[in-house]
Amino acid sequence: FFKQKTAYDISACLVGSEMCIRDRNIYRAFVGKNVDTRQLYVDGHRAIRSRGRLDPPGFDMNEAGTGFTTTNSEMQSWRNKTDVEFVQRFNFRMFRVPVASISGSQIIMQEPAWSLAHSGKTSIKMNNVSWIENAYELLVSPGMWYLDKSEGYIYYIPRGGEDLGTASVIIPMREMLIDASGESFSRPIHNIVFRDLTFKYASWLRPSSKYGYSPIVSTILWSTPNPYTTAIKTTASVSLQFAHNVDVRNCSFSHLGGVGIDFGVGAQANECIGNKFEDISSAAITVGVSTDHSVCLLYTSDAADEEDSVDLGGRRII
Repeated sequence: FFKQKTAYDISACLVGSEMCIRDRNIYRAFVGKNVDTRQLYVDGHRAIRSRGRLDPPGFDMNEAGTGFTTTNSEMQSWRNKTDVEFVQRFNFRMFRVPVASISGSQIIMQEPAWSLAHSGKTSIKMNNVSWIENAYELLVSPGMWYLDKSEGYIYYIPRGGEDLGTASVIIPMREMLIDASGESFSRPIHNIVFRDLTFKYASWLRPSSKYGYSPIVSTILWSTPNPYTTAIKTTASVSLQFAHNVDVRNCSFSHLGGVGIDFGVGAQANECIGNKFEDISSAAITVGVSTDHSVCLLYTSDAADEEDSVDLGGRRII
């Protein structure tokens, strides 16, 4: 389980590095063209992926229904346009759709992400822009970072008080830290104990793909449009499928890009007690499968300390 490298410490790349743009205090480090991640951590704190202002003006749906129009003529000269994401936050849902092209005032969005977000099966559809993310040109504030995958460089603007000569700078390299599964209900993995372990630094890359991110609700997504028949779950850093009598106790889950831990299909008689979940992009714990609500039973015990700020501390999941 634990012999594979799960994160890349780029601290050494930044030690002694020079600012590539001095008037903006931007540093860069070469990490290689094979690196992809959606998170970066400096001294244990999550940095902010480069993004623009909230509710930017000048954007409207285009007449063809394929994206947006903009009054911002500078966007057509941005680098790596297909890595740029448009984000809309709507009540309890958030859409993320990557750009396909920018020409003049026309912004065409990638498929099938646009169909999943705009022409989906639910009544809530992407129709506005809350902010734009992951463009070098939006790298303007301390604590922001940008990964140029085409050139293999990470760019970062230090926060006040940060010394990149001594700071620990980490980027996650994997989506899953543990992927364990039995063969079936009758041949599960079983009688496993995870105790006093730390699970940290994992990413989740589907939102960076042509599918973007368009949740049905919480951690459940449509896999493809037309037809909207197959729902999938957000990837978990610790995935346990066909798992019986697994005890996860007093562990720490942090700095994760997807779900913390998933007791998926065929999960029975498992316990998750006294664990700490923090700085997780999605849910702490998911149980069961997205298409069959009868596979697993979830309940929490009454043993929780109401004054304890730890998520699900003392509660039990079976």
